[in-house]
Amino acid sequence: QDISDRKRVEQALRKSEEKYRALIETTATGYAITDATGLILEANAEDLRLIGGRTMDDVVGHYPWEWTAPYDRQHNQAAFAALIEGRALRNFEIAYVSPDGEVMPVEINATVLQTDEGVRVMAMLRDIRMRKGAAAALAESELRFRQLAEHVDGVFWLTEANPDRLLYV
Repeated sequence: QDISDRKRVEQALRKSEEKYRALIETTATGYAITDATGLILEANAEDLRLIGGRTMDDVVGHYPWEWTAPYDRQHNQAAFAALIEGRALRNFEIAYVSPDGEVMPVEINATVLQTDEGVRVMAMLRDIRMRKGAAAALAESELRFRQLAEHVDGVFWLTEANPDRLLYV
């Protein structure tokens, strides 16, 4: 019996799996698969870094709320329950706490899939410390500008390159 077609399909599947693994392991986005209860079945190295873990045993076989900041734990569990009930989880922000106490704000996007093994949740997680820091710095800068502008003696204005359009007086 000629099995050359089957061998080609198996080889193509292996190559596809290798590409998938390379993509997941080299991205700066955490990736985790859980079951319907939230138990983590698989994760990548970035997910491990986000929780401050040292080995995959620190992630796989655990629940994400184990490293969720206490003030966000109930919120995290409620969002997961809503996800399982069919609601999308998009740009969900939560705080993780590493074993050494470092707080890590993360953004999670997740979806539910029905597989041969049962319900699986596929989650992508991003470290948003830089974005949060930039937003805080911008808000502080705007506050300083507003305080200066409102308390300066005299009149001043800001315009675009076209002086007919005032931005601030």
